[in-house]
Amino acid sequence: MRKNRKKKKLSYGGLRCIVILSGNEKRNEDTAKRKENAQRKYIFEYADAHDLIPMAVVRTGVMGQSVVYSMYDRAIRMMSCGRAEAVLLSNMAAVSRDITDAYVKVGKAVGAGFRVITVDEGELKLGLYQPEGSEVDKNA
Repeated sequence: MRKNRKKKKLSYGGLRCIVILSGNEKRNEDTAKRKENAQRKYIFEYADAHDLIPMAVVRTGVMGQSVVYSMYDRAIRMMSCGRAEAVLLSNMAAVSRDITDAYVKVGKAVGAGFRVITVDEGELKLGLYQPEGSEVDKNA
């Protein structure tokens, strides 16, 4: 019976976001740029389909993991200044080295009152209880 039912389109209602492009290419800058351009196209198609507004694009290129950390933290600071409300990624593995690192990054954004959305996994949440009126650290 459910076969005839249309799948409801997920819409974020014009949510402004910062796109972070990151790949696994660490040696060749041209290859990294080509992969990031393909990733950018993939992410922007998702953004158009789900009513997301990309406000800035952050490219990591062939930079190391420490640079990716600082760029992610810079994106959180940009959101704290009011430029966006979410981080948009292709998948969480693109910017994190393991599951613990992924939880830390999601926790930074959610703790600051923002959202993390990935094309592959959807919106990432920690699922922890946060009492209403609790203080949220905006300087994450």
